[in-house]
Amino acid sequence: MRNEIFKIRPESPLCKDLVTLSFDITFTSLPKEPCVDDSFIFPNELFTVNVGETEKFTSDYIYQSKFVVFKAKDKLNFGGYCPDFNRTCDLIRDKSGNTAFEPGVRYHIVIKLTKYRVYIDVNDGFATDFYGNGRNAIDEVRFYANKDVRVILENVTLKEEDRQYPIKDRTLKRFLDEGLFCNYLSYHTDEYGLFFDRLNIIQNIKCTTRNSGQYETGVMLDFYSDTGKLKISYTVMDAEIRDYDLKFGLFVNRKALDGKTRKVNKGDHITDEFALPPGDKRITLVFPCCHTVAIDKISIDKDAAVCKVEKKKTIVLLGDSITEGSECLKPEHAYFNKLALKYDLYSVNMAVSGRSFNDYNLLGGYDIKPDYVLIANGTNSFCMGAAPKEAAFGELEKTMETVIKAAKSYFPKALIIGLLPIWRSDENGPNFTLRETAEKMKEIYQRYDGIKIIDCYRYIPFDAKYFSNSNLALHPNYAGHAIYGDKLIEDISHILGRPKKNYDKYYAAKMLDGKKRAGEKTK
Repeated sequence: MRNEIFKIRPESPLCKDLVTLSFDITFTSLPKEPCVDDSFIFPNELFTVNVGETEKFTSDYIYQSKFVVFKAKDKLNFGGYCPDFNRTCDLIRDKSGNTAFEPGVRYHIVIKLTKYRVYIDVNDGFATDFYGNGRNAIDEVRFYANKDVRVILENVTLKEEDRQYPIKDRTLKRFLDEGLFCNYLSYHTDEYGLFFDRLNIIQNIKCTTRNSGQYETGVMLDFYSDTGKLKISYTVMDAEIRDYDLKFGLFVNRKALDGKTRKVNKGDHITDEFALPPGDKRITLVFPCCHTVAIDKISIDKDAAVCKVEKKKTIVLLGDSITEGSECLKPEHAYFNKLALKYDLYSVNMAVSGRSFNDYNLLGGYDIKPDYVLIANGTNSFCMGAAPKEAAFGELEKTMETVIKAAKSYFPKALIIGLLPIWRSDENGPNFTLRETAEKMKEIYQRYDGIKIIDCYRYIPFDAKYFSNSNLALHPNYAGHAIYGDKLIEDISHILGRPKKNYDKYYAAKMLDGKKRAGEKTK
């Protein structure tokens, strides 16, 4: 990046819980059309604030932008992490939803960087935004301006502090402490509430796209209780488009109940209440696949007993956007949730949208010892068959072997199951096909003793109605996921054995009886 106008390098890297960068900025002149400048991703970008991190990326790396200014006709748009200008949900809005800011006005910008998220404030609450973006210790900050732009930058400050956010709601704290939430590696809190992390901190730091809505995909609240209602309050923290459908999946004794779908935007604070049938039962609340939520309160009947559902087996899932649940708006139908519930697995979903083999799949350390590792990559390795076949398959072989060896090293006792990719409508690429990719994957998997292979190619009918986009059938919608899940359960039963009969109602009564005898009640 050539057009650096200001740089801050602290004496030592900033590594505390919260790093705050603030400055005042005035755009004194705007060009009619910004000049071509390879310092910026988009042609209408005028200004960026980039952050360098130890063992990650330096501040001259184009994808380290935390705050971006765009030209929008004769106005300005402000954005967060490398937003696509056409994805207007990523633009900073005032309280009226306006995204247009006037040039010539002095703006006070505050950027707060926690270890997991970024919070941006313009003019003391006049406009705000936030997004997921894990960080390491910060060792440098740089400000860049387009060649044709004139800006005044003033009052730049950079500081760090330790900051703890205790959980205030007693029931939420109790549910967390007693293990009623499942399918995550760790959790963290901030001023908005409780977040669940299905990637470890190193994966979050290395993976630059964690501002997606799939941050908590696969997470569940799973417990026995005799409560007649369940109420949960949360803030929507990430949503990929505006007015996007959000839904929690609800099961009683692992049978799906109808739940409410609502259209939401980032920043909405919502309370959902679920009416439940009487008596002792197992209650499972499945988190949305397409939104990140921060939980701040949970309530059940005052005199209700609760008890954890024990999971005897653990599975880790590696994959891409399909296994992350992208565009699956009804999480109870997502194939990985169906699999986890059918086999009563503690399921940690480490899939990441846009990734292929070995992209941030296994890094750092893990406190889990899974019984199974399911690898569901492949469609992004195919990537429309546009690359030269020999080079593409050479890269596929190298990255597959890397991730297989990593899985065996991290989880030596786990059974590895490799899924071959499902059909997609652009399967016949100019240089090779999806099926050729799948056959190459099969050949590589077969080099390793003990890896089980399941061919998922024909799982979902070759019909656009089972996919979220009729023009490119790539991501299954909830109907496609439901079929995928049912067929995978059938095929995987030849490996794991048939799922056990559902005795949830019996176990609920048995486990809760002990709680009631002990006089443990929710306050």
